[in-house]
Amino acid sequence: TQVSEWHDEYNSSFCGDEKQKTHLMKMLKEVYAQKPNIPPVVECSWAGDDCAKTKCCNDVACTWDFKTCKTYSCYQNEGSAQCMETAGWNKGTVIGGARAVREVAASKGVTRQGTSLFCFMVVNWKSAEGALADNIKEKKLGIYQCDAHTILSGWETPKTTWATYINADAFVKQWQQLKNNELYLQHDWTVKADADTVFFPSILKMHLAALKTPQGSRVYIKNTDDKFQFKGALEVISRGAVQLYFEKGGACAGPLLKAFPKAGEDFYMKSCLDAIGADSQEDLKILRDTKTGPPGPCSDGWVAAYHFYRDANAWNTCHGEATKAQAAAPKPGTSDSAVADATLPLVTGAESQQVATYIDKAKGLVAKAKPDLDIANSLNKTGWKKVVDAHANLKAAEKQLTKRVDDLSDVRDLEQGAAKKIMDAKTAASSQGMKQLQLAESQLAKAETDQDQSESDRQAAIDAEEQALTGIGSQRTCFDLPGTRLSDTKPLTVKTLLAPVETHSAESCREACHKNEECKQTVYSVEKRACYFFSEPTETPVLFNDKFNSTLCGSLAEKDSLVAMLKKVFKAKPWVPPVRQCSWAGENCIDTKCCSNVPVPNWRFTEFEWYTCYKRDENFAGCHLGPAPGNWDGTKLGGMGTREVPKAPEGVLVQGTSLFCFAVVMWNNPPKEAFWSSEAELANNIKTTGRSIYQCDDHAFFEGSGLGGGDSSSINNIDSFIGAWNKVRDDGRYLKHDWTVKVDCDAVFFPDRLKRHLWDLRTPQGS
Repeated sequence: TQVSEWHDEYNSSFCGDEKQKTHLMKMLKEVYAQKPNIPPVVECSWAGDDCAKTKCCNDVACTWDFKTCKTYSCYQNEGSAQCMETAGWNKGTVIGGARAVREVAASKGVTRQGTSLFCFMVVNWKSAEGALADNIKEKKLGIYQCDAHTILSGWETPKTTWATYINADAFVKQWQQLKNNELYLQHDWTVKADADTVFFPSILKMHLAALKTPQGSRVYIKNTDDKFQFKGALEVISRGAVQLYFEKGGACAGPLLKAFPKAGEDFYMKSCLDAIGADSQEDLKILRDTKTGPPGPCSDGWVAAYHFYRDANAWNTCHGEATKAQAAAPKPGTSDSAVADATLPLVTGAESQQVATYIDKAKGLVAKAKPDLDIANSLNKTGWKKVVDAHANLKAAEKQLTKRVDDLSDVRDLEQGAAKKIMDAKTAASSQGMKQLQLAESQLAKAETDQDQSESDRQAAIDAEEQALTGIGSQRTCFDLPGTRLSDTKPLTVKTLLAPVETHSAESCREACHKNEECKQTVYSVEKRACYFFSEPTETPVLFNDKFNSTLCGSLAEKDSLVAMLKKVFKAKPWVPPVRQCSWAGENCIDTKCCSNVPVPNWRFTEFEWYTCYKRDENFAGCHLGPAPGNWDGTKLGGMGTREVPKAPEGVLVQGTSLFCFAVVMWNNPPKEAFWSSEAELANNIKTTGRSIYQCDDHAFFEGSGLGGGDSSSINNIDSFIGAWNKVRDDGRYLKHDWTVKVDCDAVFFPDRLKRHLWDLRTPQGS
């Protein structure tokens, strides 16, 4: 009955014989008792919107330094209601106030949010942040200790007079990059840490576990009692809240950036999360900020992040102080006595405890050195043998010490009358401990020396390899084809001897090919974050789409031929006209010059009356049936905005012929006429014979009953088929095919014939 995750993508079952039914029902109740109650998202209105239905407002009005903010209220006047700043005077009838900001309570007995972390940092490499980020990267600290991490490149932004960076607009774009890479979906929490923040992911995980957040909650963590309670130095947001931001956060940019053009990204993010309906939890011990809190050493072992340290030496000093404090501090859920029990017995003496510390440190260094020593083995076999010997000696020392501790533990159980023997044992242990200490120190020094030498040799080899690759790249040239997926040719594996090949972006993919003499072409997929190398180039594209980037590379002597190939590639690119934006009747069509309304037919649909965009004056035009109103200018600006796409010229990519076909079936409805077959009978005939939509590349039947509208048949059915197309959208398979085909069950349909027609149409790819 233990639940690990609640999600619509899963379904679990209990099975048993009839005698076990009562027991299975009991287990079922135990399972659902663990299901968290996640409150629904509440929709509120922005200033200028009609708040008559929502009866709550998102906007706030703040002082220049954001220390005090006042909420808006929903005022009703006559037939409309709007959100306005709450005031003492009468603006109308108040029918609602500010959005209710909910704080999620710790749950008992229900499934809790995990503590897996996806962390990111935004760095302006040209500023002092660059040195801090390099320091963090070199030591593999901070975000490098999360379950997954990424670093985004930032840029210089202005400051306010109170030293807050005006960077909300910049960070909106950074969050969009996170949405595209989708790493956040694989983890429970997304964490933004600044480069000047000394951050400990392991401590943050303890805080999150202590919060007992119900699984699936859409929450952010309030980390300070200063101002708006959300410092940008360490932003902690649950997966559900990040998904909500990506789904609804686009509505924040207009009103928030307009109302607060000098806001920092932390105020923007917190205000937006509140506005779109995210909840919160509070933990004021996560972050200690020296800008708003007390200065002093980083000596609290329970703090997960210290801010702000804008010098690498100060950053490292703080990290060292905090690490010591964490080692000394009891972890949550442990008592002082429990900590004491976890150490060596006191009878071993201080020297024996120091020996154990040195041995632990030596073991850690050897474990840390091992991956690099494996790589450097060919460069320094002698050094590796010394490390192996040192490791064996340390193991022997550890074994001897363990035996000594066991002997002394037996002494602890002697009666009071054997005190002299115990003291003799202490003396012997102390003497032996000093010898072991000296041995451990000597072997530790050997391990450190060998590790340093191995790392030095390995880095020298990496530098030499990079120099050689740079020399190769200086004799080659590459051309990018953004938004292009070239045809595959002969696959190539690009390797280096030591340093890993970076292919996490289109730029790094191209650079890896640029430095490899055999590489002639790359294709980078944004969706898969994957780079594909080829040893032969091609001028044949298969797809023009922003989710791909291709590159052609060759020697400097091949530059002209590469340019010629590039021109041939883009000559095959179809021209797809932009989507026309037309106006509905009642709207101003003076700019669009076309009408969205469909023509009005007679009862037989043989004659139609069309809408026309007529000019009223210099500022307004409207869509009307028939002639323009008598007092209007009357100039015709346009009609219904339909276009017929011409066939693609020879050599230009055309749309493929892959088909996703679907039929909508009222499975339980009888036929409209007694001499007809029901839709269910027709659909089952298609299933049985494997014809019609079953001969498409992919197909689906969608239930038509209960979609709403019409008379519950497939005839009077506009509203119900809007619902059917929504099912197509939710199904998602149409995205994998060139065409979507809706087929009635009473239509005798031949997909192979349709494909021939589509090929003859030569539709430009992407139309």
